[in-house]
Amino acid sequence: MIAGPFAFMLAVAAQTALQAPASTFDYSPASPAAAQIGDYLARKKSPMVGLGESFSNYGRAYNVEPRLIVAIAGAETGFGRHVCADKNSWNWFYRRNCPESPFPTYEAGLERVTRFMRLSYINRGYDSIQLIRSKYCAAGCENWVGLVSRFYGEMPANALPAPIPTVPAAPPRDGLRVFGLPPFLLFFAATFVVAIWASRSLRR
Repeated sequence: MIAGPFAFMLAVAAQTALQAPASTFDYSPASPAAAQIGDYLARKKSPMVGLGESFSNYGRAYNVEPRLIVAIAGAETGFGRHVCADKNSWNWFYRRNCPESPFPTYEAGLERVTRFMRLSYINRGYDSIQLIRSKYCAAGCENWVGLVSRFYGEMPANALPAPIPTVPAAPPRDGLRVFGLPPFLLFFAATFVVAIWASRSLRR
């Protein structure tokens, strides 16, 4: 359960995310479910394998596509297998260099990276992998865009709901017909015949 000042900070950041313009990296119905994220991390032999639900929850809370956060971890540290600071799977240098930027837990790092990916990147117009790379990666970045794009594309996504089929409107009915003719024509025809018959009867 999230409580105390952190809960307030999470609520404020989440509200800010909701007020931001729509982005390619917004959380959406196509975002992978917790189990899908967990399965993907397991295939990559990541030490974060048990955090699928946290990736999903923080993605939803901060309105960030979880695939982006997972893909950056893949490009930076092999999904947490090769880190330069403890539990820092994203090489997020919040103290200006890697050795001095550890996290107490992978989940703490995940929360911080997801929150600031929204506040410092997506909300400021860094809404493509190329643009994010220009700010995120300072050196040795030749393969960064390719790796993040590859891992992002590899990850499973939920199928978007199928469009609700619409029932075609019934063609307009022509109304009642007698001998293939509308009643008003039969009425006028009958009136005409009666008028002729009456006229001839009066002449007799």
